[in-house]
Amino acid sequence: MKRLSEYLVRCVLRMAARTYYGSADQADGVFEKIRHPRSLWIVARNIVNYHRGIPRIAGVVTLGIEPSFGCNLRCSYCWGKFEKALQGRRPPLMDWDLFTRAIDQAPATVESVTLGCLGEPLLNPRTPDMIDYIVRSGRRACMYTNGMLLEGDRMRRLAAAPLSTLNISIEPDAETSLEYRGADYARILENTRAFAAARAHPTDIQLSVVLHPGNTGRMEGLRRDWKNLAGAIKVSPLLVNDACDARRSCSEVWRGNMTVFTDGSVSPCCVDLFGELEIGNLHGQTFQEIIRGERFVRMLDDFAHGRLLDRCLKCAEVAVDKAPVRFPKQAPKKAGQFPQPVAFPTPGSGADTENK
Repeated sequence: MKRLSEYLVRCVLRMAARTYYGSADQADGVFEKIRHPRSLWIVARNIVNYHRGIPRIAGVVTLGIEPSFGCNLRCSYCWGKFEKALQGRRPPLMDWDLFTRAIDQAPATVESVTLGCLGEPLLNPRTPDMIDYIVRSGRRACMYTNGMLLEGDRMRRLAAAPLSTLNISIEPDAETSLEYRGADYARILENTRAFAAARAHPTDIQLSVVLHPGNTGRMEGLRRDWKNLAGAIKVSPLLVNDACDARRSCSEVWRGNMTVFTDGSVSPCCVDLFGELEIGNLHGQTFQEIIRGERFVRMLDDFAHGRLLDRCLKCAEVAVDKAPVRFPKQAPKKAGQFPQPVAFPTPGSGADTENK
């Protein structure tokens, strides 16, 4: 019965993605986090509220947790780009008490929790314990990693944890991995093979690729190398944060996702690098107080009327051939112009968090 329910949810997601994004390519990424009909219904109501300009969400269905603020790599469109500006802004690791508070106070509607955000989760030695705690709370646990630290005791502990989905953030080949991430492609592949062989639970392995002008046309080799190892390859466009008035609307704050950073701050945006969309902090407020609070309601109202923060006005996706859109193709009428993809020659000005 569960498999039938998930199959139907996936079919609905693909149909909805064609309408909402103009392509079904986004459906697999959404299905990773949303598999219950109840969650799908809540998301549908959130989207209706967005298009009607209603400053309210029907519920929160996914939660993002930042176990680590910092990374072992210096990707040119992620930590490597923003390290100087971000250094010291938040604690390097999320403490255990804050993590358990986030999980314990999360709304009952939250179906899945994803470990990732800006840092590399495997830098936090308690990440496997976090996965156990998430699953004991009745939710599925997902995680993003660049794969370079997926070895030795870290790999063995993660392989023993009841992880639902492991996303390997990667470039398409050895050349682009070294150039844009400073990463060893062959080592990541070997590490993932070792994890697959050692996993004690049916963890899905997926690849997450950010398409940019420097790696287009290289996907075939990736598919060949990871055949029979990765179940899916998720592709998303590079986001940049210095476009010129690129948007007047954004559905992100209606998505039904909340992200908790290492300092306890909560944001409805998963690419909120500098915490400019913070709507509260778990060190002084409960989750319910934050979600129902004036700051979030005011933000929803501002977004519904096209009154975005300066940081949001400059957020855009880079136009790359065959990259699925990350922003929906429709916007509320009262919000005005919808953002258009922008062209950039290199990925050096980009920002990518969840897809490290």
